[in-house]
Amino acid sequence: MGYQWWTLNNGWYLLGYDRWLQQGPVLHGLVTRRLQPTLPRWQWPEAPDFSLKKSEDFQRRLGLLMDLLDIADWGVAYAAQVHGTTVLWNPSPVHGTDLPEADGLMTDRTALLLGVTVADCIPIWIYDRALPAVGIVHAGWRGTVRGVLEAALDALEAQGSDLSQVEIVLGPSIQRCCYAVGLDVLEAVHQAYPDWAPYVVERRSQGWFLDLVGLNILQARRRGLRRAQIHPLRLCTYCNGSWFFSHRRGDAGRLLAFIGRLPRPLG
Repeated sequence: MGYQWWTLNNGWYLLGYDRWLQQGPVLHGLVTRRLQPTLPRWQWPEAPDFSLKKSEDFQRRLGLLMDLLDIADWGVAYAAQVHGTTVLWNPSPVHGTDLPEADGLMTDRTALLLGVTVADCIPIWIYDRALPAVGIVHAGWRGTVRGVLEAALDALEAQGSDLSQVEIVLGPSIQRCCYAVGLDVLEAVHQAYPDWAPYVVERRSQGWFLDLVGLNILQARRRGLRRAQIHPLRLCTYCNGSWFFSHRRGDAGRLLAFIGRLPRPLG
């Protein structure tokens, strides 16, 4: 299966890659919209919506999350996501609402939480156990066409990383079963990926459907990562409406994916 659920004390459900949850030193997860079902309705927690458009709500919920994870003394870094290829190395902790523009964040520091918000785009967690370093990428179709994952791997290499020691996890996102796209997207994909055909399916009555996860796996393979280093969770945000927000489904909310280096391994 590859993924594992756990709950926080306030009833929020988080999801992560099972192997990383059982060994460290990586703290990571995706805060989903799922809530603990055993709580009576009047004790239900605040909805875990991490939309950056609601700055005060975002800051309050982020602070609550860090308290619940027992990392309230950590710094936290996130960015204004613009579907580009900018990757920040060791970004400064955020203070206030003036955010840098980036779609990838990387660090070799401990006690710095990196975050991206998603609602159909792919959160990609990155772990270099040798350097060591961690990172996170926000990859929609534009970022995928432009090569944002490759840019993140390039940033690691620039710091001396051996990519044979890197693992990536592709988190919940809209999957090929539901990701209908138009000819403009197909043309952009074709230009970026000459071997694009296996990642597009035509359904006569419904149009073209894109395998965004598959294209990012292809991107990682082009940079030399082996299959064993790439872990797609293959959970569809559109299909699983009780678990995930989905822009395509009309949801305004956003999920928060995060990663950080712990000072020592888990367990």
